[in-house]
Amino acid sequence: MLSKRLQAIADMVPPCRRLIDIGTDHAFLPIELVGRSICRTAVAADLRPGPLRRARQHVDAAGLRDQICLCLSDGLDQIDLMPDDVIVIAGLGGLEMIHILERVDWQSQTIILQPMKSAYELRLWLAAHGFTIRDEQLADEGRHIYPLLRLTAGQPQYELSDLLAFIGPVLLRRQPAGFGRYLKRRVHQLELAGRGRPQLQAALSRARMILAEVTEEVST
Repeated sequence: MLSKRLQAIADMVPPCRRLIDIGTDHAFLPIELVGRSICRTAVAADLRPGPLRRARQHVDAAGLRDQICLCLSDGLDQIDLMPDDVIVIAGLGGLEMIHILERVDWQSQTIILQPMKSAYELRLWLAAHGFTIRDEQLADEGRHIYPLLRLTAGQPQYELSDLLAFIGPVLLRRQPAGFGRYLKRRVHQLELAGRGRPQLQAALSRARMILAEVTEEVST
C-alpha cells in the first residue's frame, strides 16, 4: 500500500508506455503503476546502490522483473529518453530537481515533480525554460503537505509572477482540498523570504488577502 504522498503522485501519472522513476528508493511507485497496467514498463533509477538493492528485492517479490528495469544513475544521466516517456522526480528539493532537469535535451515528455522545498525557485526556472504546468495537486500527510506538478516539456518560455511561483498557478485557481493549510504555510515562507527583498512585498500582500478569503470561506 502506497503512502498518501506516493498515492497522490501515482494518481497524476497518465497511462503510458514507460515510466521513469528518479530517486525510486524502494520502487514502490513503479511496482504499483506497472502492476495496475497504468504503465507497460518502468525504469526505477537511483543514485545509490543501497536503494537499488532494496528496489530489486521488491520488484522480484512482485514478479515484475521483466517489466521494471533498475538503473544506477545520477538523475537522468544514464537514461535515453523517448518522447512519450513519463518521468517522475519526487522527494528531492526544488534546486536538486533543477540540476537534474537542466542536463536533459527535452522533447515533449510529461514530467511529474514533487519538491520537498524550494518550489518557488523551481516554478520560476520551469517557466523560463519552457515547461508548461498542466496540473497541480496537493499530497496531505498530516504534518506535511506537498505540492505536485505535472508538466509538459519543450514548450515556449513564459513569465510567472512571484505570487504564482510561490503558490502555484493551478493550485491557486482550483484550490483543492487542503489548500487553506498549504496556503497558510506558503504565506509564512513568503514572509521569511520577503525579509530584505522588497520586490516580494506585493506578492506577500496579495497572498495574505487570498488566505483571509479562504479562511473566511472555510469558517462559514
